[in-house]
Amino acid sequence: MYCPKCGFNLNDDNGVEVCPECGAKLRESTEKKEERAEAKTKKSGMKYAVAAAAAVAVLCGGFFIFKAGMGAAEKPSEPSAESGLELVSITVPEGTTEIKDYEFAYYTNMESITIPDSVTKIGVGAFGGCANLKSIKLSENIEEIGNDAFRECKSLENIDIPDKVEKIGDSAFYGCEGLKSIGLSENIEEIGYSAFEGCKSLENIDIPETVEKIGMATFRGCEGLKNIQLSEYIREIEGYAFYGCESLENINIPERVKVIEDGKFFECSNLISVGLPERLEKIGEQSFSSCSKLENIDIPKNVKDIGSGAFSGCVNLKSINMPEQLKWIENSTFKNCKNLESITIPEKLEGEEILSIDGKTLEKSIIIGDSAFSGCNSLKNINIPDGVTTIGNGAFLDCWSLKEIHIPNSVTRISGSAFGGCMNLKYLDISSNSEMEITDAELMFAGCNNLENIDLSNKNCLEYDRRSIFISFTGCNKLKNISLPKGLPLMLDEEELPFVFTGCTSLETIKAPEELKDANWLEEIRNQVEIIFY
Repeated sequence: MYCPKCGFNLNDDNGVEVCPECGAKLRESTEKKEERAEAKTKKSGMKYAVAAAAAVAVLCGGFFIFKAGMGAAEKPSEPSAESGLELVSITVPEGTTEIKDYEFAYYTNMESITIPDSVTKIGVGAFGGCANLKSIKLSENIEEIGNDAFRECKSLENIDIPDKVEKIGDSAFYGCEGLKSIGLSENIEEIGYSAFEGCKSLENIDIPETVEKIGMATFRGCEGLKNIQLSEYIREIEGYAFYGCESLENINIPERVKVIEDGKFFECSNLISVGLPERLEKIGEQSFSSCSKLENIDIPKNVKDIGSGAFSGCVNLKSINMPEQLKWIENSTFKNCKNLESITIPEKLEGEEILSIDGKTLEKSIIIGDSAFSGCNSLKNINIPDGVTTIGNGAFLDCWSLKEIHIPNSVTRISGSAFGGCMNLKYLDISSNSEMEITDAELMFAGCNNLENIDLSNKNCLEYDRRSIFISFTGCNKLKNISLPKGLPLMLDEEELPFVFTGCTSLETIKAPEELKDANWLEEIRNQVEIIFY
């Protein structure tokens, strides 16, 4: 279950009435609805089983068919063998206009039902939990299918939605694991959130031209869905719509769609090709995450924002074009794209403005986010354009094939583990970036086995993170020369001393600022390396 306002995953907690994320009031919980329905039933008696059976049975031959005796005259919330009610089939009498909310909910032995033409509405949860319901013929006059109407009807295999239905309610067919085919009304305009979530056997579906919106998580977990034909008139496809559709191979997003919402194709592990519309402006968080067979994708020129983790885990992604309108590269965007060999970052990155207290622009930060290219171990070339100001934590972590990185003068901040694990990195020149701050320096160059020289003399270490600089070179066993930044501590504790330049077995020369002449940690290594003060 998801919040209809913000999309927060409520983890199918039917007891939740208010969204803990945004505070939006949710629809009445399933438990409360069942309690209300049960109370109502106890008050009025079992409408069909008693009143109609007595009054109409003579005329229509009886509309209830049982395997065993009548049992009690009340509808239990979850009928059992002990109740004496083992309903298998039902024919609703003519003249009935509505299947009320939860009317047949949890009639677990019921296998079939016939609904007359007089019925125009199927209420909320009307057949919810009817796990053995295999077939149902809906009236052609039905105009409304309520939320949760057929929720968890696990044996239902086929159903046709009448032409007068304009909306399929939220979670209407949620958890219908056996549903293989569904014929949609030609007048449907909206498919509610989670409408077909968990329909594992559904393989094909055509969306009519009348549909303009597909709700959140509509086809989430439809593991068998291979083909879906989307209407060209669709304007909005909400987040996680195709999450976990493992069998989906190809899809074309309609031209009217401007946003690929968060997690839309997350874990579509067999997705080979995606057609994106020219009007597209945004690709949301984790949109194509773990699409392990996706090799190429063309991002339209109007895309300005690619969300965090958008292509993370796309292990076969070989090439991707970065649109010139792109504003920033967020966290983990291409994390673990193991076959991505090269990428060019647009030169017109705009970034985001950081405002001062008085509302005036203090800084414009153009960011390569945390872990943006982490694990791209086939990446050989990358161009960082002038204008980028921040390289985030672990931005190029474990880019094993990367040999050179040119850092433009515009970069003022590099965070921890930024180049950690770049074992083939030989050339990294940041000597001219005089205003750069080393922040969160821990393991920044750790595991750069081929790095021989590094000049940090023009840099400053922030006070709160000044000690982490010493372990930023862990495992740099070919490092020969290093020029240290300003702002390092004079004294280290005894337990910290062994970690100074750990594993730097080839270190020959250290250049240090004059202020460090009395540093105790330099005394510790004075006999091993040449120390020059500047």
